[in-house]
Amino acid sequence: MPEIDNRAIVAKRTIYGYDMDKPDLFISLMEEFSHAIFLLCRRITSRQPYS
Repeated sequence: MPEIDNRAIVAKRTIYGYDMDKPDLFISLMEEFSHAIFLLCRRITSRQPYS
């Protein structure tokens, strides 16, 4: 995974202030997962622009 993605995730964790004891940890993890999928899809579409 590129360094940019790691920095973005760390910054996002810092903003949201993750708390491992909260019951919504699963939701936070799902947000991270969906964010990673979004970045991956955007990278693929930018490499293959619509014609």
